[in-house]
Amino acid sequence: MYSLLFGWLYDAAIGIYVFLIRLKALTSLKAAQWLEGRRYLKEQLRNLESARPRIWMHCASAGEFEQGRPLLEALRQRYPQFRYVVTFFSPSGYERYRSDPLADEVFYLPADRKSAMREFLNGLEPQLLILVKYEFWYRMLQELNRKQIPVMVVAAYFTKNHYLFHPLFRPVRDVLRQSARLMVQDESSLRLLQQRGFEQVVVCGDSRADRVLQIASADGDLPLAESFVGSARVVVAGSTWPRDERLLFNAFARLPDVWKLIIVPHELSHNHLHRLVRMAGREACLYSQADGNGPHRILIVDRMGLLARLYRYATVTYVGGGFDAGIHNVLEAAVYGKPVIFGPRYHRFGEAKELLEQGVACSVRDADSLHHAINRMAADEQLRAASANRTLVVRRSGAAACMLNHLEPLLKTAAGGFTGTSAESAS
Repeated sequence: MYSLLFGWLYDAAIGIYVFLIRLKALTSLKAAQWLEGRRYLKEQLRNLESARPRIWMHCASAGEFEQGRPLLEALRQRYPQFRYVVTFFSPSGYERYRSDPLADEVFYLPADRKSAMREFLNGLEPQLLILVKYEFWYRMLQELNRKQIPVMVVAAYFTKNHYLFHPLFRPVRDVLRQSARLMVQDESSLRLLQQRGFEQVVVCGDSRADRVLQIASADGDLPLAESFVGSARVVVAGSTWPRDERLLFNAFARLPDVWKLIIVPHELSHNHLHRLVRMAGREACLYSQADGNGPHRILIVDRMGLLARLYRYATVTYVGGGFDAGIHNVLEAAVYGKPVIFGPRYHRFGEAKELLEQGVACSVRDADSLHHAINRMAADEQLRAASANRTLVVRRSGAAACMLNHLEPLLKTAAGGFTGTSAESAS
């Protein structure tokens, strides 16, 4: 009985959400993209190539795609006979990766209504869904379960306060338990799931570590950034939100002239970039307009895809999001052996807690504590070197290989017994 009531309330909530998106689309580019991208989904599905079986990977946004990338690369190498379809919920992910050669097709995920999901799955006909980290959509999971399509959740991370464990969300938990196998990041997540009756759970780790090691080992020099930095001490602040940015500008104003600031905002809309330039004043310059040799002390990066390479130029790094929903990827900074600063909302992120325990990261609550943290970390050679940061990343690597190993039986079945090319012969 409760499942029926939950389903009715859930459908009503999704309807309200879509209605609010439609209203917001009148003034928001992202909301308009969210609607527009889904408008042609039926036509895109009709035009799908039908000759090869499909593996479907779903990512909430750009960060989850980067998290799933090492696994997707390994799959393409080992099993080239499949076509790989990637879906996104967020325009941030779709707009950035819709032409990425790693995916054969890139779509938006439809709004989670039963009819829409049924139509989507009938058109896509995937052999398997690889769900990166989260986004446990109730109707999607129900339809996958009904069609007996296997679901593999990779790089999942759970805390005791995860919404999935709340009594209200028992129907979602039940259908996930029935249809999915979960590869989690740590032993704590494993125990939490086992206590709630999940049996098909293994610890594989976090594939973000594999990805940031790939980026750090590649030739990723940025001459403009290198020229801007020169011999200065630099704070590189990544994935910042408005509250982060206000603190950063406040703290940076108190630093001596030997310091420079490179800021990479999470939101790259024209309006937000214009506000940042106005807040920063004459000392600021946009990356797209810089020559690297001007008098500016603040560089505002208005291009996507540079952040992971920019961290290498930092004396101290700052990772945004800690005053909003939660911090972004601290491993991108840690892989270069840089000390990391972030806001107070880090408790859902095991890697951040581990860095704090090792004394090579710091959580701040206001501009005063941020200013103090920058000075302390820059003055402490041990913190500035922060070799423990890179050690942590290396120790967490290898998740993609573990995931591929556990996916292998399903992939061989989906391929009709053909095991694909080995990693050696494909290289």
